[in-house]
Amino acid sequence: MRRLVNNISGDCLTSDYATGGDDVYMAPCGGDRSGQFWTADDGHIQNQNHLYLGTFPSGTGVYMASWLDEEPNLSTFAWSGSTV
Repeated sequence: MRRLVNNISGDCLTSDYATGGDDVYMAPCGGDRSGQFWTADDGHIQNQNHLYLGTFPSGTGVYMASWLDEEPNLSTFAWSGSTV
């Protein structure tokens, strides 16, 4: 698992699992933020909390979803580049 870091801002892709929400946003890296660790096993982008990155049906944004609740729309994501 790795943090996904924005090359410009230095912030990490973060989910708000701790608050029970499904939001995804950029936040300062570090601390005990378990929602900042990601993997792309089996072609799905998943965080340390076993939530998957998906897109809203309208295509207007991204959110986190449990695979048990629904299968997120994963067709627009690709794992490329380097991670830190």
